[in-house]
Amino acid sequence: MEREKLELLFETFFDITSLVRMERGESALYSRVLDCCRDVLRADGVMLLRVRNGRLERYAKRGSAAALHRSEIRGTQSLLEWLDREAAPFLGPAGDWYRPFTDPIFTRNSGSLLCAPLVAKESHLGLLVALREQVPGQFSHEDLRTITVLANQTAIALENADLYERLRREAVIDGLTGILNYRSFMRNLRSEMRRARRYGLHFAFVMADVDRLKVYNERFGHLAGSQVLAQVARFLVGSCRTTDIVGKYGGDEFALILPQTGTEGARALCERMRQAIAAHAFKHVEAGAVTCSFGVALYPQDAEDLYGLIRRADGILFMAKRAGKNTVRTTADPDEEEAAAPGEPEEEQVGSRAPHATRS
Repeated sequence: MEREKLELLFETFFDITSLVRMERGESALYSRVLDCCRDVLRADGVMLLRVRNGRLERYAKRGSAAALHRSEIRGTQSLLEWLDREAAPFLGPAGDWYRPFTDPIFTRNSGSLLCAPLVAKESHLGLLVALREQVPGQFSHEDLRTITVLANQTAIALENADLYERLRREAVIDGLTGILNYRSFMRNLRSEMRRARRYGLHFAFVMADVDRLKVYNERFGHLAGSQVLAQVARFLVGSCRTTDIVGKYGGDEFALILPQTGTEGARALCERMRQAIAAHAFKHVEAGAVTCSFGVALYPQDAEDLYGLIRRADGILFMAKRAGKNTVRTTADPDEEEAAAPGEPEEEQVGSRAPHATRS
């Protein structure tokens, strides 16, 4: 291989590794790979097909243009099966390379074409394609080795990018509920408190607790209880604005940050959440058997420090639980603690469905 081509390849390998470490996004990586592919192989058009979550994304460049064109090829099972069959490098006339989609880099079904799979370990991540229509001469077997080496390095970089993203997500996201974990939520709470203090703003801090979850777990198992927590998290997130922050605080507790929200605004939001959860028939039980209680405190009215605010909201949540559960309490409500309403023991309040109503 010519020295100039080798230098360009090694520069590209270094660049794409750096892009992954810098978390610059995959588009920058694709653009760099396609530039190298086009320049080293003297190609008229280059394309990268990327498999992602059951769909096929297309990134392409044509001629000397710097623009990266992205589109999504509607994924069908037959298209993904076709991609699996293209797991071997291809060298030959463009007309001999079957593709079940149209593409603007193929202005006519002629010229010479190279194709190499993006394979990392046993994962097929996509294809790297180069087309030579206007440049005289056909691609050579050396060109095929070149694009295969570039595809292999690209696949490794993409796999590393996926790994970094997965680790980053696991560092901030609760694996069960898909919302912020405790550590990440607390980081956001500290940040919101600094912002509010600096600009003289206020926000509501809410703690929520799933009522009778311990009893539910004892009756139906912790797996079913985990599903309840995941569903409750979806209700909380679904009721919030994009500026609100929802996180997992403890075993069956959640916490929310509601920027620029006062007592009544927070009460109204929590009431919507409470009603939605109470109206939902969770697995094994009727609607209303699993509910949620909420405690609301305000910054800076109720506390000006982090743990003081948390203690205030936690105390209000305790009052909501003592007041009979399935309720919303705020620091503006009366201070007296009401005794729990008399009735059947907690163990009997999480009732099973009637046999004919049980869902599978």
